[in-house]
Amino acid sequence: MLRLLRAPASICPQGRIESNRKEVIMRNGGDKRGKAADRRRRKQWMLAMFGDHNTAPCVHCGKGLDYSTIEADRIKPGGSYARTNIQPSCRPCNVRRGNSPITPYKPAMPDNSHTADRK
Repeated sequence: MLRLLRAPASICPQGRIESNRKEVIMRNGGDKRGKAADRRRRKQWMLAMFGDHNTAPCVHCGKGLDYSTIEADRIKPGGSYARTNIQPSCRPCNVRRGNSPITPYKPAMPDNSHTADRK
């Protein structure tokens, strides 16, 4: 859920109330998602690890997801977006799950011990 934060109003020398129209949209709990480049890399990583680089199934309903529809669903709600805590999900399933800790299964992480684990 997004909250709209507004700067407080102030009184100008002429006695009029001026509003500092600096409006900032904040996500609940701050923004742990990272920069846009981080989110793009996360999507590409999920498509590669859980699918065939182009599509991956939603862990909840099995629907095929592509780059434009895949979302990073955190296994531990409110936790980090570390690779060990995300799984591919479609938007409806991700919203329906919300902050519930229940997930159909803990996804099997691929064994990439021969490569460096980059975030």
